[in-house]
Amino acid sequence: GRCTPNRANAVLQVASQCLGERERQRGIANPCRDLRRLPVRRPAIQPFSLPELRRLVEVAPAHLADYVWIRGLTGLRSGEANGLRWDCVDLGAGTLDIRRARSDGQDRLPKNEFSERLILLGTTVTQALQRQWQRTGSPDGYVFQTLRGVPIDIQNFARRDWCRMLATTGFPY
Repeated sequence: GRCTPNRANAVLQVASQCLGERERQRGIANPCRDLRRLPVRRPAIQPFSLPELRRLVEVAPAHLADYVWIRGLTGLRSGEANGLRWDCVDLGAGTLDIRRARSDGQDRLPKNEFSERLILLGTTVTQALQRQWQRTGSPDGYVFQTLRGVPIDIQNFARRDWCRMLATTGFPY
């Protein structure tokens, strides 16, 4: 098959790392040092319309329906949503304070300093968070959890639940 620019860049990165290690250990120059990455066209972002988002929520597993709804309406990144704790939610004021993210099973700082922000919530999102509180509410707990009570892992969600939801609705990945 044809090698895509993304694949070629990934292979070159590994080769460069290996040859860089050889350079450190043996003093043999790394021929990949000055190679530039192949240009990669970014895919056009096509957000879901409100009717499409509603359809995704309809087919989502019950414990993930508000997760999908809230993410779709707020634009939270996966790590931000998965790392959101109840101490950062103010239902009275209708705000989310994004101060941390979760990836690879660890709580981390958000992607960059601009990612730390206060999000004002509309009535629809506030109501969804009130429903979520009934499921997972605990002052020091995560807002979004699996049925086992652990924070959502984005890899599991993407491979299992998201793919099923898209297949059921017929929406492209």
